[in-house]
Amino acid sequence: MTGLLKYSGMAMLLVAAMGCASKEDRSLYAKLHERQPELKTLQQSEKMILDHGDRNGTIVIANYLPSGKTEQQEKFILALYPQEQLTHDSLRLSGTKPEEIKRLSRRDLPTTLRRTLPEWFAYYSVTFPHQRAKRMILTVRDAEGFQGSVPFYKAPKYLITRPKF
Repeated sequence: MTGLLKYSGMAMLLVAAMGCASKEDRSLYAKLHERQPELKTLQQSEKMILDHGDRNGTIVIANYLPSGKTEQQEKFILALYPQEQLTHDSLRLSGTKPEEIKRLSRRDLPTTLRRTLPEWFAYYSVTFPHQRAKRMILTVRDAEGFQGSVPFYKAPKYLITRPKF
């Protein structure tokens, strides 16, 4: 009987020690989440490859950064490889041309994107006029005329694409 009491006492001490550690973990997780506000600004990230047949194609990584409710613009950060110059004629968002295209250095990228985008890509900040629709189509054409399109959503994709009951 004393062996059973000894083991149950050790089990209770172990449970109590784990309970104390979990409170410390919760505060640690809360501190980590407070320090990453830019994660909330990244809505969606998509990759497309503009295929050039038997030659190497162009890789485009497009990141949608939704604007606040007061702003009347749609913002994207595009990464291209091989590095080439983007023009107003090479981009469309649901048929509209961009208002502004700005070349970025790696230091200018948000921290979240800096960690996930390859170093050898060219980076651009692209601003389009505000779109009323919840679904937008980004079309990119490279210097050789090859193009690709990818959809972006202003709300979580499930809420827009799920069937109505």
